[in-house]
Amino acid sequence: MKHKTLFSLLATLGLVLALGSSIPMPRQVNAQSGMAAPSSAATAAQAGSGYISVAPGAFHPVSDDCDYINYGSSLYNGSGGCAYVAPVQLPQGATVTKVTAYWADYSSDQEANVFLNRVSHGDVTDETLAWMESSGSSGDGSSEDTSISYATIDNSLYAYYVWWGLPDVNLTGKSIVVEYTYSTSLPLVQRDS
Repeated sequence: MKHKTLFSLLATLGLVLALGSSIPMPRQVNAQSGMAAPSSAATAAQAGSGYISVAPGAFHPVSDDCDYINYGSSLYNGSGGCAYVAPVQLPQGATVTKVTAYWADYSSDQEANVFLNRVSHGDVTDETLAWMESSGSSGDGSSEDTSISYATIDNSLYAYYVWWGLPDVNLTGKSIVVEYTYSTSLPLVQRDS
């Protein structure tokens, strides 16, 4: 019996050594507080800048009668024009500094439009933070807005989203990038294993 137990212990030890840190190890408990100590010394992100990218795959049409094609990497209308929306999750307290829209514009008489908006919780009134427009039939390109209104993000009062208007089949949405800064450390989210 002792040999079987010793064999099991050695086999388990070998498995732990083979798998390394992928097996959850016992956690240390602080004797004073009784709380489990974190398994690693993680730190909060320091002040600086960041980017949020919104891919075309995140966008949904605002109307059920839109004829559109969304490949995830590009968004365009099958016929006519349509508008699309996608949520944007920005860090609390961040300051938006620039929004850039990437698209292909082969329309001689229509422009694509992008708005970064916020809406008050429980309300339907939009407020625009940034607005961009494509420039007629120039092919692949981008536009940016650095004159941001309501630049400080307040997730306790507002939800944020991008509205993308493509009024012509010759306009293609590629992606949106929201740049922001933060002056304090962002909160650390760590999963308790």
